[in-house]
Amino acid sequence: MCLPTALPIGEYAAVTLLLFFGLKSIKDAWDLPSDVGKKGDNSGPELDELAEAEELVKEKVRNPMHGQ
Repeated sequence: MCLPTALPIGEYAAVTLLLFFGLKSIKDAWDLPSDVGKKGDNSGPELDELAEAEELVKEKVRNPMHGQ
């Protein structure tokens, strides 16, 4: 059984944790090198996955009954 208290301790804890992890996330993002994501080159695993997905879509459009 939980006894009522004069202070909303759970709410204070929730706000404190939200502030802590929110500010920590902002600090971590701020500390990232500024050239991450701004390279402008066309290399990387994301672009390889995109090219592979586009090729699979083109293949399915050409042969719609092939994979069924």
